[in-house]
Amino acid sequence: MKQTTDKKDDAVLGDLSFRINGIHPDSISFKRLNTYLKEIANYLGSEKNLHLVGITKKCVHLSLAVDSPKARLAIHNRISNPPNAAQESRLKILKLLSEDKADAEVLYGERKVVSLDGRRYANEPIQRLPRGHVTFKGELIKIGGVDDSVPFELVEYATGDRIKGNVSKNVARQMAAKLFSYIAVSGEAGWERHSSDTQWRVERFVATGFEPLDNRPLSETFGTLFRLSDPDAPDAIERLNELRSDN
Repeated sequence: MKQTTDKKDDAVLGDLSFRINGIHPDSISFKRLNTYLKEIANYLGSEKNLHLVGITKKCVHLSLAVDSPKARLAIHNRISNPPNAAQESRLKILKLLSEDKADAEVLYGERKVVSLDGRRYANEPIQRLPRGHVTFKGELIKIGGVDDSVPFELVEYATGDRIKGNVSKNVARQMAAKLFSYIAVSGEAGWERHSSDTQWRVERFVATGFEPLDNRPLSETFGTLFRLSDPDAPDAIERLNELRSDN
């Protein structure tokens, strides 16, 4: 049974849907569709209030229902001003679309509010910054593997982004004791983005060491957060010292 939202909201915004053009429902596997659904849910947010109520026959047109006016407003605001987590899912959707040679759009009724052109994204040049030394600070949420290079994942302070990297087994043994604790991980990484992207993404982060974040100086934490939120940004503490010397 279709769940509905406040009629006033529906009248203003129209029914919410996500349409993928270029893929027929009969040709997409359940596994692939599930991958799309996961990233669409992350992109729109309010996952607990978002429900799939239908798929059209001609294309993968997902009819969605939101079961509360508050959640509907939250989704609308998230689409209008996407946070970093939504931007990350948007890029993952674009990558899926580029692999499937398709494009997609978010609609309120017949009104298109977001366009995602996977075909164009696939052909865009990729910009890269040279690899260099970096330090990420945040909560270690995953670590483990069987290869000599052990994967780990960190929720970074500055943006809330999930930073993935690899580390040697020797360092991984020590890091594992800090699971769900705050650490500073250092190593080498590059940065990349498509020409239409507004954010840089970490590329191939290879960590060489870490430190616990107990009693770290506030100035050091602030400087790292400012710098890592934008790889092109100047050093925050150095800039503050320059401003102080000018006064």
